[in-house]
Amino acid sequence: DGRDAPAFQGDVTYLLDTYGEHPAFHRTPEGKPFWYVYDSYRQPAEFWAAILTPNGSRTLRGTRLDGVFIGLYLSRGHERYAEVGGFDGLYTYFAATAFSDGTRTSEWPRLVTWTSQRNKLFIPCVGPGYDDSRLRPWNAASWRYRAMGRYYQDMWEAAISSEAQIIGVTSFNEWGEGTHIEPAAA
Repeated sequence: DGRDAPAFQGDVTYLLDTYGEHPAFHRTPEGKPFWYVYDSYRQPAEFWAAILTPNGSRTLRGTRLDGVFIGLYLSRGHERYAEVGGFDGLYTYFAATAFSDGTRTSEWPRLVTWTSQRNKLFIPCVGPGYDDSRLRPWNAASWRYRAMGRYYQDMWEAAISSEAQIIGVTSFNEWGEGTHIEPAAA
């Protein structure tokens, strides 16, 4: 929170100038940087429209800061951020199925269709399980048992069957939320 258009533009500038040439910095085949905007729904779609639509008052479109901007889809109605706000697509991030509308794998085919019809991306995110009980003991409803890999496999199968062009992985080493895939050693 506390975002404003100049601060967002400054953040994009800093990240692009500092890390934009790194080989791990994801770009499209045409060279546009990929940006996942976490908690994008905390600002109104009109805020994003000023930055992400071609005629917005502080647009990044057509400048060296242009890229593929993906907003976080949490609940039904957040499609508005892609349509009105100018996002190039939506992603789900959370690794706990049914935590939100976006993490209901049954919603993914609908979201793929909706975004495809508007020349946008839907990026479902998969994870091996979820357990943030050490960080948020009050959040037990979001806990998801790994089931010896079955949970992760089921999420992958749902993402693949949705026919999304891109699938995100949440995450490689997020031990605090129990979504780590990377082996850990003491």
